[in-house]
Amino acid sequence: MDTLENKDSEAWERLGMELGAGRSRVNQTPPLEPGCVPVPPANLNLGFAAQPPALRASWSPPPGGRDGFRLRLYSLGPLALKSEETLAPEAQNFSWAQLSPGSKFLVQVATLHGPEESSSSNATAWTPPLAPLLVNVTSEGPTKLQASWVHASGNWDSYQVTVCQGGTRVATGFVGAEVNSTSLSSLTPGTKYEVEIASRAGPLRTAAANVSGWTSPLMPSELLVSMQAGSAVVNLAWVSSPLGQGTCHAQLSEAGHLSWKEPLELGQAHLMLRGLTPGRNLSLSVLCQAGPLQASTHPVVLPVAPPRCHPLGGHGHPHNAEPLVPTEPGPVEDVRCQTEAAHLVLNWTVPAGDVDACLVVAEQLAAGGSAHLVFQANTSEDALLLPCLEPATSYRLSLTTLGRNGLWSRTVTLVCATSAEGPLTPQSLEVISKNSPSDLTIGWALAPGQRDGYKVTWHQEGSQRSLGNLDLGPDNSSVTLKGLVPGFCYAVSVWAWAGNVSSSVQRIHSCTREFQLSLWVAARGLVSFAPGPSVCHIIDLEGH
Repeated sequence: MDTLENKDSEAWERLGMELGAGRSRVNQTPPLEPGCVPVPPANLNLGFAAQPPALRASWSPPPGGRDGFRLRLYSLGPLALKSEETLAPEAQNFSWAQLSPGSKFLVQVATLHGPEESSSSNATAWTPPLAPLLVNVTSEGPTKLQASWVHASGNWDSYQVTVCQGGTRVATGFVGAEVNSTSLSSLTPGTKYEVEIASRAGPLRTAAANVSGWTSPLMPSELLVSMQAGSAVVNLAWVSSPLGQGTCHAQLSEAGHLSWKEPLELGQAHLMLRGLTPGRNLSLSVLCQAGPLQASTHPVVLPVAPPRCHPLGGHGHPHNAEPLVPTEPGPVEDVRCQTEAAHLVLNWTVPAGDVDACLVVAEQLAAGGSAHLVFQANTSEDALLLPCLEPATSYRLSLTTLGRNGLWSRTVTLVCATSAEGPLTPQSLEVISKNSPSDLTIGWALAPGQRDGYKVTWHQEGSQRSLGNLDLGPDNSSVTLKGLVPGFCYAVSVWAWAGNVSSSVQRIHSCTREFQLSLWVAARGLVSFAPGPSVCHIIDLEGH
């Protein structure tokens, strides 16, 4: 009895198991063999659809049975799960919209079969970055452009800057992700360029629309004018860089109104102006244009002298004799301008003949062509220092010689600009020692900031002719001038320099001690000397 009941119980259990297995076979995929796992999807591919923007994954279904797919999306850097989806067994693709631009993603697809999940098929892809916004290109001179833009949303690794001219790429560079402007240098003057700014993320790049810009035309860096009655000879100096493209005109104006215009070739070195009306004040300038950009020199005034009448054939002169007429001296020649931040140094060649002095006039030029007098001096030398000027400022310089007969020469005019601000001026300049009647030791406080060294010049008071010129190291704070004339007064100038830029000049005036001979030495004739300046200068640098 017990055995029968046990057998019936076992039968019912087997039946229940068969019925349960039958329901399972009706509702589920047949189970896998023990020890088997589903096959992962094949040919996983990622792509990006532009409209609407979305990352799209596609795959090939694996062999064998399956209940569906599990799809996971990770963002990389840092790693983070962004999405997890369970798809139907017939699914072969899926898309994600509104992902962050310029980002890298990892996609994993696995096959599901009952409680089992296959290993995953993996693939990575980047979403394209957004293009930079509001790209702008402006001119910064004849050889430079400035490109700027606004960052778009999303992510990007860097920017690629490409410069083209006439359809040909001339330069390509890369800047960091945080940069929103860059200078483009070494370009050709007066030329139109196309600039492309592209965002880069991984292997992808997205460029903004090309923006064009012009470099400004090249114009003369200096106008040197020599006047003669009714005529003017103009020498034009150009920088040594490529002349580029553009058109130039020389133009004369009177009282702000254009009265004459003549085309110039780029790089033209000379211009002769004839037939100028005497007694009128004309201004000469050179205007150059390239595309929409114009550049003009500061106007140079041409004072056309009125004609002078000579009493030919008057009383006291035979009608057939040529009277003696005083002649004006020749103008200065070979004028050179050495620019510094706070001063200019002029050098010139004095003309032959009886020249008594040279009048040097400096006018500071302002926007619109206005000018005001800042310096005026007469000198009998062939060089002059113009101190206390503004850095990075243009000055109109006029030089006129005065003959011993009281007549003035025609005026030579040029425009010269001071350089940018240089190192700070040495402070507390003082005489710290007069060890002997022919020595002066000058000391100063070191100028703060960067510098390459100091320059020292000196001359006797009452004379502009320099007696010496020293280059000192950046750590020198004193210098001893030897071989000076006892009992004479000297002006000593000191300034700092860095590269080709100098500070303003510090100047001190001091006199050497009188030289006194011992009566014992003089009586024995052991020392004899002749008055007058020393013929040699011995320089001793403190600390060397």
